Amino acid sequence: MTSSEKIRVMLVDDHRIVRSSLRALLEKNGHEVVAEAGTGEEALALAARLRPPVVLMDLEMPGTGGLAAIHRLSKLSPASKVLILSAHADEEYVLEAMAVAGVAGYLVKADASEELLSAMHAVNSGKRYLSPSITPIVLGRLNQTRPGRMNNSALTSESAR
Repeated sequence: MTSSEKIRVMLVDDHRIVRSSLRALLEKNGHEVVAEAGTGEEALALAARLRPPVVLMDLEMPGTGGLAAIHRLSKLSPASKVLILSAHADEEYVLEAMAVAGVAGYLVKADASEELLSAMHAVNSGKRYLSPSITPIVLGRLNQTRPGRMNNSALTSESAR
């Protein structure tokens, strides 16, 4: 996929200013925001109707949180690829989120200004994406579960994508 191709995306975050900022950035770069939701429940209703190719979703929201919504979203709109956009970069959140069906990537908000467009293009084209700041967490866990099969020093965040 070239970076000039338009991506249709739904934004899910409980902070209106975050959604507005993301919309402005995405539209400025030629992408189409098909819907915005402030809760997991709103996201599920919109996704069932619109079936967006990419869903950019926060984890912490009132009511149905991001992980619960993603579980249900994978059944309502199985072709939608979820890119998590979260302030959390700790191991517990990252590993739990990446294990959920339908999650194609995890982007830490602190990395988003440099990484958002690359992450969206990656997940839209069927690849998985990890923020560079959390790649060591995931690779470290892989090393623990599959000793001798992988060496952290041999992989970079770019090759983990």
